[in-house]
Amino acid sequence: MPGEMPFVLRLPKGPRRPVFISAPHVGTEIPTELTSLYVPEALVTMQDTDWLVHELYGFCVEQGFTLIHARYHRYVVDLNRPTSGPALYQDARRQTDVIPLTDFDGRPLYRDNEALTPSARESRIQLYYAPYHAKIAAVLAELQAEWKHVVLFDAHSIRRSVPSIAPTPFPDMILGDRDGSSAAPALAQVVRQSLEASPYEVSYNQPFKGGQITRGFGQPDRGWHALQLEMSQDLYLQPGQPELDRQKCRILQPVLWKALDALDIAVRKLS
Repeated sequence: MPGEMPFVLRLPKGPRRPVFISAPHVGTEIPTELTSLYVPEALVTMQDTDWLVHELYGFCVEQGFTLIHARYHRYVVDLNRPTSGPALYQDARRQTDVIPLTDFDGRPLYRDNEALTPSARESRIQLYYAPYHAKIAAVLAELQAEWKHVVLFDAHSIRRSVPSIAPTPFPDMILGDRDGSSAAPALAQVVRQSLEASPYEVSYNQPFKGGQITRGFGQPDRGWHALQLEMSQDLYLQPGQPELDRQKCRILQPVLWKALDALDIAVRKLS
């Protein structure tokens, strides 16, 4: 609706921490005026959604972490892709655009790609993409008024296997810092050590290094650090459906909590 922001910002309860959590791919809304443009099946499955990641991390708000998440689906605009400039990866994997034309498996999203005129693309970027990125910058600046160093923790999830991206199934968790460029080494190290002490299989910068949010907001010289955590959806969802599995969450959420708490302690030491 007019005047509504394309994101939800959840402010922490109690003293806030210098770690800010982002969940850019959880949105499921499609603007009414756009629905007729899409292939109907694409809007039924929405299979590239990071299902319920914001709910998985919802407990963090109670512990002093600020959380932002998208309202609109990544098929409207992908908040974690560059609007211009070099691609995120230089290998042979399938990469979708800021306004994707296909899903991860290469299936078309639109009835007619010609409907996506340059002006229509730019309108979406201004309506849905720019406000999310502007809010992240504003919150990081607010946090930096209290601490010299702050962290953006970009939270994602994905199907266990996406052959167009990688020929083998993904590990449980993938921590990314753009090959050490988006955060002080000590921050990635403490999160990695915490996760590796858990029952889960953890990879570092392979096959995901962090998207545009990590690349854009990871400016360690400025005191802005960014990390991305990708995880397989079977760690927390019920089999075959986008619903939280409470038993799985009881195992996973303490692991996430320990890693985020360790990250909070580590970034305070930098300040």
